Amino acid sequence: MTKRGNENAAYAADPRLKAFLDMTARAEGTYGVSDNGYDILYGYGKFTNYKAHPNKKVTKGGWTSTAAGRYQFLYKTWNPIRISNGLPDFSPGSQDIGAVELLRAGGAIPKILAGDITGAIKKVKGIWASFPGAGYGQGERSLSTMLSWYNAALASYGGTPVVSQNNTAANPGTKITEAGTGPVQVILIIGFALAMIYAYFNYR
Repeated sequence: MTKRGNENAAYAADPRLKAFLDMTARAEGTYGVSDNGYDILYGYGKFTNYKAHPNKKVTKGGWTSTAAGRYQFLYKTWNPIRISNGLPDFSPGSQDIGAVELLRAGGAIPKILAGDITGAIKKVKGIWASFPGAGYGQGERSLSTMLSWYNAALASYGGTPVVSQNNTAANPGTKITEAGTGPVQVILIIGFALAMIYAYFNYR
């Protein structure tokens, strides 16, 4: 493998990255299917060996795609990843490294390592059609479901479930408000300002 490939392999061994990859596989519908999704074609057909990306066009549901593997790599996406990382095949290990390359290229890895899973998802939402906000019209998962999958996977690897920096644990879709700038405080500040203006014009 190339230097970048070895770096990505190290990332792929980190529990936080492993949890994110499991979450991605669940979103793509490949998690736990056949060889844990690594041998799945678009449309849930299977390929028989891991020597190379199968590059097989499959038409289903009005879509034609060469997507294959646990992370549903298109052939045109996989080939430059294979070259830049020096990957010898399309084995499960190579697919994991390839998925990490997509996360790295999309700028998601620093956010994953920092626990900002919502931010990481947003960074790479254009890569996987199943991610919330992807915009491809192919059945996006909800953010709360994605975070639930991530935390469950992280716990299975011995990590402590994290809360994305922009969300609370109880309700992943609820945004945390900065102390002192919540809606109640804003209303009080506006009311005080209006009272001061009234007093100025009526009691001067």
